[in-house]
Amino acid sequence: MEVEQWSAFLPHSWEVKPLRAVADFWVSNVDKLSRKDEQQVRLCNYTDVYKHQFITLDLDFMRATATLAEIKKFRLQTSDVVITKDSESWDDIGVPALVIETAEDLVCGYHLAILRSRDGEIDGRFLFRCLQAKPIRVWLELAANGVTRFGIPKEEIGLMPLPVPPLDQQIRLASFLDRETSRIDALIAAKERLFELLAEKRRALITQAVTKGLNPNAPMRDSGLPWLEEIPRHWEMKKLKYLSTGGLVNGLFKKKDQYGSGTKLINVFDIYREDFVVDSAGLESVELVDGEIGKYRVLEGDVFFVRSSLKLEGIAASAVVTNAKEEMVFECHLIRARPDQKNIVPEFLINYLNSEPIRAK
Repeated sequence: MEVEQWSAFLPHSWEVKPLRAVADFWVSNVDKLSRKDEQQVRLCNYTDVYKHQFITLDLDFMRATATLAEIKKFRLQTSDVVITKDSESWDDIGVPALVIETAEDLVCGYHLAILRSRDGEIDGRFLFRCLQAKPIRVWLELAANGVTRFGIPKEEIGLMPLPVPPLDQQIRLASFLDRETSRIDALIAAKERLFELLAEKRRALITQAVTKGLNPNAPMRDSGLPWLEEIPRHWEMKKLKYLSTGGLVNGLFKKKDQYGSGTKLINVFDIYREDFVVDSAGLESVELVDGEIGKYRVLEGDVFFVRSSLKLEGIAASAVVTNAKEEMVFECHLIRARPDQKNIVPEFLINYLNSEPIRAK
C-alpha cells in the first residue's frame, strides 16, 4: 500500500515522518563466531527475533564473542525494536521484536537491525506496533532487494514512513494494543490446547478401534507383540506383505533433472501434507522410461507409507490414494501397499498404520 493511501486516513493531529526523524538505527555486523581476544556475549540472533514478539532473558540465546566497540554499539536496551534485515524470502523482511528485558552482555546479531526511539519523539512500544502493521511491512518488503536472498539497504530503513501521533496518544495506543493482543493471544493459546486435546482424543479413538475393536467386552488374546499387547480373540495376525497384492514395492528413483514434466509423481512431502488422502492435484511431474509406468503405476486405494525421511517423526507417515484422475507413479522414499480387498480394506489399513503403536514401532 502506498504511503499516500494510508496517510490520507490519519487523524489531523498525526504526522507522517521517516524513521530517521524519530529514531536512531544500526545494522549489526556481530557474527556467531567466538574469538579468544573478544568478550563473551549472549547473541540475539535472527531466529530469536523471527520466532518471538518479545525479547526477554528467558530466551535461550546463543553464546558468542564481540569486541568492546561492538558491545557498546549493538548492546540491546529495553524498548529497542529489532527487525529482520535479510532473509531468503522477501516477505520475511522487517519482522519486529520488542526488547522487554536486557543484560549487559546481550548483543544484537548479524542480519538484524536495531531501531531505538528518541525520547519525546516516538514511544518504543508504539514503534513496535507500527512495524507489525501491514502497510509498514509491505513498504519494507518492497524496499528489499535481491534475487535468491533479500535485504533492506540501511538507508531504506531510515526512509521508512511512520504514522506519528502526539506522544501521549502513542502511549495510550500502545497500552491498548498490549492489553487487547494479550487477550487474543490467550484465546489462541486456549484454542490451540483444545485442538491438541482433540487430536489426542482422535488418535486414541483410532488406536482403540484398529487394535481392540468396537466391543469392549470381546474376549481377548495375546497378540504375541509386546507393543501391541492384546487383540480380540477372533482376529488374525498377518504380515502386511501377504495382505498386499504384489507385495510391498519401493518407489522409483529419479534425478532432479528428470523432474518438471511428464507423469504425476507422489513424493514424501505429499504424504506429510495430506490427512490420510493423496490425489493427483498439485503433484510434481517426472519423465519416465519404458517399463517404469507398469511397475510404479498408482491405483485408487493404494496405500503409501514413508520409509526414509529427514525428520524422525516423518518415518512411517502414511496416506491412501483417492481421486486419482491422472496417471501417477511414486518416488523412492515411499513404499506402496496395494490392499487385497478380500482381506483388508484401505480405510482400515491406513488408520492402523497411523495408530500410535504402529507409528511408535
